[in-house]
Amino acid sequence: MASGNGAGPPHDAGQPDGVVDLRRFRIVSVAERAASAAWRRAAQQRFAEVVGAPIWETLRAGPSTPCCRRLALIARLLVGLRPRRRVAVATVVRQALRLRRNSTLERFAVARVAERIAVPGAEGVVATAGAVRAMGIVLCALDGGLSSCACLWDLVGSGTPTEADLSEFLWRSALDDLVRP
Repeated sequence: MASGNGAGPPHDAGQPDGVVDLRRFRIVSVAERAASAAWRRAAQQRFAEVVGAPIWETLRAGPSTPCCRRLALIARLLVGLRPRRRVAVATVVRQALRLRRNSTLERFAVARVAERIAVPGAEGVVATAGAVRAMGIVLCALDGGLSSCACLWDLVGSGTPTEADLSEFLWRSALDDLVRP
């Protein structure tokens, strides 16, 4: 298992050299198993289709960590929204993204993801935030940097997810929720 720099197990910057944070190590191990090769291929194909191949390839071309951090910030913003029940998710997300004047490429990608979520109101906004986090996780998984994946750490919070729970979230958020027209 490699850390974000490929030098060994995940290392927390607050830990002395040579000391591995076992909780982080377990979470990254679970995430790597949940983000299987089949999921990575399927999610990459789905996100390329949803956000558009040029945007996806541009997101993929750069380092995943800064992009993931920007996606995590957007997901946090979305989770904090409390829209009315019948409001279209794409409308709510576009309004929220106007508040964030930076990271234009990520904003376009998130707006396109929101257009695919067919559930209105708060449930749709939560589904969009989940899809945004899954997008960040797939970018980090493809880049080999799950140990520094802001979307993964936001998702797990203070708990340690099971592989089944994380796998279900990844499949649902990156594939099932985006299947609807």
